[in-house]
Amino acid sequence: MINYAIPGLYKHYKINKQLLNMRQNNPEFFYPNINIEAVYGVFPWCIFDGGRIYMTHDHASLEEIKTILFEYHKFNVASRLVYTNCQLIPDNYTNRFGNLCLSLCNEYENNQVVVVDDNFLIYIHNNYPNLSFISSTTKCLNQLDFQQELGQSKFIEVCLDYNLNHNWKLLDSLTEEQKKKCEFLCNAICPAACPTRK
Repeated sequence: MINYAIPGLYKHYKINKQLLNMRQNNPEFFYPNINIEAVYGVFPWCIFDGGRIYMTHDHASLEEIKTILFEYHKFNVASRLVYTNCQLIPDNYTNRFGNLCLSLCNEYENNQVVVVDDNFLIYIHNNYPNLSFISSTTKCLNQLDFQQELGQSKFIEVCLDYNLNHNWKLLDSLTEEQKKKCEFLCNAICPAACPTRK
């Protein structure tokens, strides 16, 4: 089974919902052994976000957030918040909007958060225990650090630095358990060895 996480948690919600409806009602349109396990993204203008720029001033209402999270849950698809702002300091952790989104996600047991900072992970885990964690590709982990991160139980998945996507020696050396936790970013925007991604 190949599991996909697709983008546009909020921004592409309508088209994602259509896709998930189609997958449910017309499975013959899809390749066999393909699963959409999560939809990732953020609700705009959250300071926990990983530095994305928004071209509009849209804000999600409380009802929109609740509806979107419920709809994904209904399809048995995790909502995966991408909270990878590496400039956060502990004073920022109590941001009301970010915590509202975490609180609403915490209502469902399969939801997840992509993180780059271990201190922020601890804060989220202590306050929202139903959420699981993905280690972000923006950590730019080298081969050794990546393998160590795969061994940490706090992460359900570790996103491989896409500079290592074709490192067959590394990938072949992983155990079956490690392979199950390894996530590949297949729509990378940054060039190889991007100096600013981290």
